[in-house]
Amino acid sequence: MSVAILLSVYKPQEEKLIRTIQSIKYQTYSNWKLIIILDGCPRKKVLNIVNKYLNSDMVKVIELKQNIGLTSALNVGSRAVNEEFIARIDDDDEWESNHLEDSISYLESNKKTHVIGSSFVLINNNTKQSIKIKTNNAWYRALFGGKCAPHSSLVFRTDSFNQVKGYSEHQKRAQDRSIILKLCNKFGLKAFTILISTNVKIYRSNKSLSSGPNQRFYSSIARLSILGKELSDSQILYLNKKYKVFEKAGLKNKFILAFFYLLTPLNDK
Repeated sequence: MSVAILLSVYKPQEEKLIRTIQSIKYQTYSNWKLIIILDGCPRKKVLNIVNKYLNSDMVKVIELKQNIGLTSALNVGSRAVNEEFIARIDDDDEWESNHLEDSISYLESNKKTHVIGSSFVLINNNTKQSIKIKTNNAWYRALFGGKCAPHSSLVFRTDSFNQVKGYSEHQKRAQDRSIILKLCNKFGLKAFTILISTNVKIYRSNKSLSSGPNQRFYSSIARLSILGKELSDSQILYLNKKYKVFEKAGLKNKFILAFFYLLTPLNDK
């Protein structure tokens, strides 16, 4: 069984990208292909790093002339996948060496699982915090919980990923929660599992995109993915306006947007 690793790069920090590439190189599972999507990123800078650590036959490069954003870039990359599995990693995160081997072994042995994630170590301004995600009812954490398996820990069955048509283009943030719940809608609540034998190192700063009002908004609409619906641009604008009103009033319920979604006219859904 082979796995395609999707790595989208926009404005990489050299030191962190080197750590990411090294963590891929030293995987105990060796049957992989790295698909790098240069999302409006200078080709020479990235490939100088990649070629230093990896053989060219293990890498496929897709160069986009302009930045189109993570969601769209990953969908472009996924269309080049011929492998049975898809793994995700960000350009500033690291895998433990057993990540691919343990993830794929589990997927091969558990046919009802369509996407697998893991716990993680959060590294923020040189401080480390180990975040253990409970393994029971993983779908419940994705839908109702706060912290979910990080994007860089996810490994999918390629066929399952394609059946739900990949990432939702409207999902500019919280893509991980959205794709997990899309798969749960399609294949049942047990489609998502948390693996406890490996961790992912997640690097974040105080200015991380993984926090703040935009992240909270997209995390909220990601929960609508359990309905198996794609949102239009007009719906996103409508829900964003409602969300800002309620957040300003101090109401941050994760499911307030689901209420307003149900109120939108049927011909807009």
